[in-house]
Amino acid sequence: LKYGILKDTRTGHGEYVVVDSNGKVVKGTKILKDGEGNWIVVSNSKFVARVSDSDRPRKKNGRFYHYDSSADRHDRWGAEITYATDGLNNLDSDFVLFDR
Repeated sequence: LKYGILKDTRTGHGEYVVVDSNGKVVKGTKILKDGEGNWIVVSNSKFVARVSDSDRPRKKNGRFYHYDSSADRHDRWGAEITYATDGLNNLDSDFVLFDR
């Protein structure tokens, strides 16, 4: 894997951050390819979700969305990607977690 997630307990909120293969925290807002064909969404340096969409998720009006480039033009934008709807599903053994 090119990336992993880390539970950051220093803030007291138990938020998750994304780290690269060198252990460096990914900063900012990004959509990353994880090396296994999945996309990792990072917003404000925090983990949002890991999705297995074939197309790269897109950002619109400050939010992330599933996107399907093969659909009709007016049907390309899918559901919003949030930690509550997509991120919690990634907190199992298929995506390694560490406590900081």
